[in-house]
Amino acid sequence: MERLMTRAHDAAVYPLHVLQRHNKTISIVGEAALGALPMTGGSCMHQLVNCTTELGPFMADPPAVEVAFTWCARVSFSLSRTLKRHCLVVKHVSRGIVISALLEGHGNDADAEQAAWADVERSTELWKAPSTGASTETLHVHMRSVPDVPDTISHSLDDMPDTTSQAPLSSRVTNRVLLGDSAREIVSEIRQLFGRLLGGEAESLADTEVCWPACMLFPVNVHTRDDARRRLEHAALLLPYEGLLHHQDAIQAWSTWDDLRRQHEANKASVFRIGAAWERHLATSPHRDLAPASAGSLPGTETLLTSGDYDYYHYRVDGFRDDGWGCAYRCLQTVLSWFQHAGLVRAPIPSIRRMQEILCQVDPDKANKKSFVGSCDWIGSFEVMLVLQHYCPGLECTIKRLESGGDLDTDASVQILLADHFRNPRAAPVMIGGSSYAHTILGIHLNAHTMEAQYLILDPHYSAYPTQLKTAIKKGYVGWKEASKFFEASSWYNLCIPRVNLFDPR
Repeated sequence: MERLMTRAHDAAVYPLHVLQRHNKTISIVGEAALGALPMTGGSCMHQLVNCTTELGPFMADPPAVEVAFTWCARVSFSLSRTLKRHCLVVKHVSRGIVISALLEGHGNDADAEQAAWADVERSTELWKAPSTGASTETLHVHMRSVPDVPDTISHSLDDMPDTTSQAPLSSRVTNRVLLGDSAREIVSEIRQLFGRLLGGEAESLADTEVCWPACMLFPVNVHTRDDARRRLEHAALLLPYEGLLHHQDAIQAWSTWDDLRRQHEANKASVFRIGAAWERHLATSPHRDLAPASAGSLPGTETLLTSGDYDYYHYRVDGFRDDGWGCAYRCLQTVLSWFQHAGLVRAPIPSIRRMQEILCQVDPDKANKKSFVGSCDWIGSFEVMLVLQHYCPGLECTIKRLESGGDLDTDASVQILLADHFRNPRAAPVMIGGSSYAHTILGIHLNAHTMEAQYLILDPHYSAYPTQLKTAIKKGYVGWKEASKFFEASSWYNLCIPRVNLFDPR
């Protein structure tokens, strides 16, 4: 809602659809998001608004504190018009009641469909109205088309036919979620969906998953493997493009909003520290303690910095002596700490030995070198990327080769590459590793016309335990550097740039 309020006067967001339930506004979304919403049919009042004036009355109505519904059905289906036998399983989660039925014939066989549904609706225990004050009634509904369905369907669902291997003509397994105020309403919703799916709609649907993110008052159907469609859905739901619809925010039991709120609070409460004494001395985002006079001051420039927070890891930061060889490991720890503060990594920062163990798992060259774990061997930008991808599967990194440190001073393409990176709303620190040293780049001060640039450098070669930030700053381990004076023209370098703007953590 806050995001909508900031964009309410932007004509580009209209038309918008307002959905109300029990006279409470629970959703204001763009048209492209309607297919992702579970509130369909008569379960919600629907209003189209085309301007700020029309939206005003609905903005005055605060969003519902909780979603007002009594029944919630999570539907999983894989159906085909070409197959003649279909099975339907309805399971009441909290009561442990399971009803199954077989449907013989094509989807347009109304008699067969009516007979199957009559068997399901005949179960009074399954559809018994909840008592006053009881929690939401939760159903799991499974719909499958298979060449050969056994006459007796397992109520445990463990031996349900494998649609991938046995029914190649079926649609891919897809999920939906339906909400209702009564058993009659939820049955009607499921029957309508079943009919549409048998009519061929299932074959045209992209596979989806159901999430209920803590930032929304209702569950949504999301396309997790189609980035273009995901971005359209985020825009229509008036959400930022970064991945907010996480698997971890999906409620497996599909009970109530209160359950999600408690889960979300528990997630926020989980910390990534391990309680070690040295962690108390970690310096967070030390560049913010720099004196204003030390900032870059080139004429006609723009200053672009890493977003969010990070922790300063350097030689001996945890008491472990790695002077002379551990600089790249410390840069990696610094970059990983940014992912922690951004909420993308919850695991504690790995020790140098743990990073070596991970590299032995993911890098064949290291796996064949039995002496690597526990050694003082250097690592570079490629190994940094591998460890980042271990903690953030699917993360893309740009590895940029520089034949000379002078490229940072004279090569406009390198300067623009870094400027574009730090211009992103979520810009992680960049690791730069050379033939001799490794450092972390936190920002760039750039005049693109004259190719003049200064770089905000976090230097891991500061050696102390515990960290004395004032000393580190005074000695120049945190600060702005001129490339021609700081980077060696006779050395090659590799940049490791995490592409967080393309990262979907789900």
